[in-house]
Amino acid sequence: MDRPQKFGRYILTRRIAVGGMSEIFLAHHTSTDDSRANRVVVKRILSSLAQDPSFVGLFINEASLAAQMDHPNIVRVYDFGEFEGQLYIVMEYIDGVDGWRLIRHGSPLGVPVSLYILREVLKGLDFVHSFRDLNGRPMGIVHSDVSPSNIYISRLGEVKLGDFGIAKVEHEQGPKRSAVPKGKFGYMAPEQVVGEPYDHRADLFGVGVVLGELLIGDKIFSGKSQLSILLNIRDVRLEPLERRRDAIPAPLYQMLMHALTRRPEDRFPSARAFSDAVSEYLSVQRLAPTAGDLAAVVNATLGRLIHLIGPRTQPAASPKTEEAPVDTTDRVIPPIERVPDFSKISTEVFKGLNASYLFEDELIGDHREEGSTKTPTRPQIALKLKSPDREVVEEITLAKLIENIYTGQVHLNVLLSVDGGPFLPLHEIPEIARHLPSHTPTMDISEPGPPDRRGFIGPDSVAQILLSVSDARESGLLLFDRDQIRKEIFFREGELVYVTSNLPGELLGEFLVNRGILTRDKLNIALDVLPKYNGHLGDTLVGLGMLRSVELFRHIGDQVKTKILELFTWPRGEFQFYRGVRCPKVEFPLSIVLEKLIVQGIESAVPDEALANHIADMADDLVEPASELPLLGRFDLNSETAAAIESLRRETKVRAWMASGDPAVMPRAFLFGLELGRIEISGKRPPWRAD
Repeated sequence: MDRPQKFGRYILTRRIAVGGMSEIFLAHHTSTDDSRANRVVVKRILSSLAQDPSFVGLFINEASLAAQMDHPNIVRVYDFGEFEGQLYIVMEYIDGVDGWRLIRHGSPLGVPVSLYILREVLKGLDFVHSFRDLNGRPMGIVHSDVSPSNIYISRLGEVKLGDFGIAKVEHEQGPKRSAVPKGKFGYMAPEQVVGEPYDHRADLFGVGVVLGELLIGDKIFSGKSQLSILLNIRDVRLEPLERRRDAIPAPLYQMLMHALTRRPEDRFPSARAFSDAVSEYLSVQRLAPTAGDLAAVVNATLGRLIHLIGPRTQPAASPKTEEAPVDTTDRVIPPIERVPDFSKISTEVFKGLNASYLFEDELIGDHREEGSTKTPTRPQIALKLKSPDREVVEEITLAKLIENIYTGQVHLNVLLSVDGGPFLPLHEIPEIARHLPSHTPTMDISEPGPPDRRGFIGPDSVAQILLSVSDARESGLLLFDRDQIRKEIFFREGELVYVTSNLPGELLGEFLVNRGILTRDKLNIALDVLPKYNGHLGDTLVGLGMLRSVELFRHIGDQVKTKILELFTWPRGEFQFYRGVRCPKVEFPLSIVLEKLIVQGIESAVPDEALANHIADMADDLVEPASELPLLGRFDLNSETAAAIESLRRETKVRAWMASGDPAVMPRAFLFGLELGRIEISGKRPPWRAD
């Protein structure tokens, strides 16, 4: 904007930032002048999104939450309203920088100043996490986007946490929920990335990442693609910190590791506990950083920025995955109403909106942040196949070729020509070679050598077979075969690391189409341009704007689990284990808790009605505890089911054991006891495992 503009009750003097959802203006109330003491910040939803219920909901969510927060370490909201169909929020103006610019443009902060910033952020989070509604009930607010660009630091050394746009609210007694997270990739907690329920401890993980970046002046989680960043977070790969470990005092490094643990229960239990640990460290080290120390760093940073880009010019935008926040504000409060009056907003903006947008984070978020969702024009890549001993040439689409490779319907010695190029073996074309299986579904089973162990589904359950490899901490390849269907499961020291299948429906693309996540046409478009993304379907889907990377990350996890869960439906089959066979290089290594997956598989294997019929048929059979009793505590069973299984202490008839407990619990106890090898039926196998 070239000159100040009137916007309702405010004069917008200049635009200082713009993001995917809103634009930010330096402003003042029409009743005041433009002196520094009267400045505020107006955050206005983009006109193109003003009628989009998702974005309107997110915007209202931010205003409604932030307006209730009155704390020196929280950015204050003064007003909220609508003018000419555009919603806006009026916030306090902080004369300073955000944490993102402080880290990247400031001089090394040092331990004392870094910990001062961290402790102030934790004070704000403690207030947020402990906030109660008018009835005194804990609201269970999770900020969900703790990152340097949402931490604002004034010239006076004040530290404030802002941007509650994706915060979630749930009363303490309600269940924790999972959702597709909308925060910045590099600061999410592992449980957010994989789609598990998360709570306030996810914010504390983000605080740990911020502390690490303050100390080393660099990103903790990075990668070549968005998916690789998410993988690094999921597995908590902390190489940047580990490389600089010698530069971080040992007690402080341990504090960082405590905050950055993978399991939420292993982190600090609260923001206050984390803050207390920081205070204790400062006390032991006889460090007493002050707001003045931080103010000196902020003013020096601002001086460098002004020298680099000139006054009254917005600093350089942050990377694409981050929206650079407001870089200046002032703490003097102008005479504006403190609490926004939502009753003044036109009902037009609420059309199509459900009140749950204020609280249900599953419904809100920017689905355009990773590229346009417009279906791209479909390019044409000419592929031709021929056998090495024949001149017959067959045209084929990339989608069909990849499907045929995975399902074993193409001979791997065929030659392929791409866009009129020479005919080459498949393994010499990188974009195709990565799809070639380590062992073909039709190969002679003796090719890797004789198996170290083999057997059949029937005498052993799928759960027992998987656990036999996991419990022995074996490394190698476990094959399952049935009626031309093959599953290949690779283990490394007892951990599942990779799963392949020759079922067409279990290919990633087919999985997404079958789940209604992707249309067939879009999948074919993505497969046609696969070579432009180095043969990676995931990167292709994200690059074309067909899926957000966090959503795709979760879908890939579900797809992998589905490959294993399908095994539990097999009534028969053969298995072989080849010790020492190495897993091929994979782009998406697994991170699966086998015991949890086994429980899911058993639950889905036998429907309730079928189970009841089986139990009725076996009513006079004898059931007894197994000779070796595996521990049930490792499995995610409810206490009633576990207690029912353990209640069987001697041989008895199925009918009598079923009558000894809760009829709503005993059938499932019977199923889990048999499948986990905890109980046995004398002289026979369960009927759902065919001969």
